[in-house]
Amino acid sequence: MHDYLKGLFPKRGPPARATPAPAPPAERQVAPPRGVAADVAADVAAMREQMKRLLPPEDLHDAAAWDTYWSYQIQDGWGAALCDFFCEDEQMIATLRKNGLRTVLCVGSGLSLEPRRLTAAGFDVTALDLSPFALGLVERYCALHPPSPRLVVGDLTDPAVCPGPYDVIIERRTLQLFADSDPAPAMHAVANRLARRGIFFSHSHDGHTRPPATPQHWTRPWFEENGWDIWWGAPGTLRERAAWLLLSTG
Repeated sequence: MHDYLKGLFPKRGPPARATPAPAPPAERQVAPPRGVAADVAADVAAMREQMKRLLPPEDLHDAAAWDTYWSYQIQDGWGAALCDFFCEDEQMIATLRKNGLRTVLCVGSGLSLEPRRLTAAGFDVTALDLSPFALGLVERYCALHPPSPRLVVGDLTDPAVCPGPYDVIIERRTLQLFADSDPAPAMHAVANRLARRGIFFSHSHDGHTRPPATPQHWTRPWFEENGWDIWWGAPGTLRERAAWLLLSTG
């Protein structure tokens, strides 16, 4: 997928520093050397501007903003790489098969190819994302490299979209984006799509906390408050509904 996207969108380097047009020969003057410190400061500023493009939109319900976000991800050379960090597909597939689970909803999947891999393993998979741009690229890729999951463009907070129920729901670093506001409506909206016996896999990434502070899993408090059976890291025994939580840092 990464190589495929590179072919569609050539990688762009850090934003170039603006340089003035040369003066006419009669007026041209020799400028003093910039100095190493000034060059480094300019490079750092350019890098910071590029890193801002990794941040999700402020309005999580703005499809056009998400299209722009994914476009930048590709143009800056990230492609689908960030989507599929920490995807342990073999463990996921083994757990689903062991528990007789078949239908899967991947929420906020973006450019991720996890839905395709689970489809190839024999599961009935739906990928739900707000960005038609991202899912359009996934569709084009899967047309060249089948099979393809069911791809649905829609808002995860809309209960009419992909109502389910599904045996498994997978979200990776999506629901944590609602932590700055009230996460409960989004959590309830997604959890209501899960069958009475099923797994809700929730991956949170804490890239800010540093030792000795303890990293935070952003959705874990909601699961605890609502009495879910929690699997921490490794899968446990599925009785009714279980929240399978993964925390990454760095």
